[in-house]
Amino acid sequence: MKSLKVSFAFSLLLSFVAMLNSCATQKNIKVSSPLLTIEYANNPKTHSRAIFATEKELIIAASDGKVYFYPKESKNIYSMFSTPEKEYRDIIFNENKIVIVAVGDSSEVTSYKLEKSDKLFKTPFDGVFLDGIDYSGNTIFMMGDPVNNKFSLFKSLNWGETWESIKNSPFAFDGEAGFAASGTNVKMLGPSIFTFVSGGDSSRYFRSNNAGESWFSNSMGYSSCPTCGAYSFTITKNRIIISVGGDYLKPDEPSNTCRISKDGGLTWFSPKINPNGYRSNVSEIDGILYCCGTNGIDFSKNKGKTWSSFVKGNYFTLCEFDGKLAASTTKGRIHLFNLK
Repeated sequence: MKSLKVSFAFSLLLSFVAMLNSCATQKNIKVSSPLLTIEYANNPKTHSRAIFATEKELIIAASDGKVYFYPKESKNIYSMFSTPEKEYRDIIFNENKIVIVAVGDSSEVTSYKLEKSDKLFKTPFDGVFLDGIDYSGNTIFMMGDPVNNKFSLFKSLNWGETWESIKNSPFAFDGEAGFAASGTNVKMLGPSIFTFVSGGDSSRYFRSNNAGESWFSNSMGYSSCPTCGAYSFTITKNRIIISVGGDYLKPDEPSNTCRISKDGGLTWFSPKINPNGYRSNVSEIDGILYCCGTNGIDFSKNKGKTWSSFVKGNYFTLCEFDGKLAASTTKGRIHLFNLK
């Protein structure tokens, strides 16, 4: 009985020391605070899952069906386009051309050319929920959820003026689809190299080296559920694939929120320390990885091996703007942070 009392007392002491260490660790955590808040829409229900930075301005495609421009010099916000019945989910910009993806009961893609005479092209995609787009040169690759058990894949060779369906799109497993969380589940690595990730009951990495004629796919090892899987990925300068996601319905669950591949998607592994919950976007800026979700932003300085908290809050997507980290948050706002 005496030894039990000693063991119990010793256990209490260890627990107390562990608690002190934990408190000290939490106390020493340095999280960032915004340098500047850009309020582009005076509406508490407005947010943006699609932001794009140029040297001159930050372009914000929002959930209210408007595109906002925040010029670096004047800081006078102005808006273009208005599709109030739809929500903008992705945007790309190159020189004088903008392409915007809007979703609703059916999807629509707007291509706008800023020339001497402005040209506007709108293409409806009835019955298709579009997830994301990317571009290389004049070629755009676009991915949408499966229809008739095949992923809805499209390409444009003239910056969205016309579109053609990719006939050899891969089959989807039951319960497999894409997540239009930040427009970053699609990547082009060249004019004919298309890649994307899926989620749901199955989560896979897809790659085509011949503009969609044939496809390689492989499981990424995420948990299986309708809201689980890969929501975003990036490919670092040294060709490491970093994917983030998790379970949208369990935003604070840190397990299985990141998967990494060093061999082009053949094998995948988890980091030693995962991001701190569900994540909808991952971006590499100056060699440092940042990812965001509904409970905050994390960063990694070692190619995704370990992740640390950067700031708490609800964030949808990230990009670099004017040497700062631009993070889209709620209530029609963008936060700007100093980079690590």
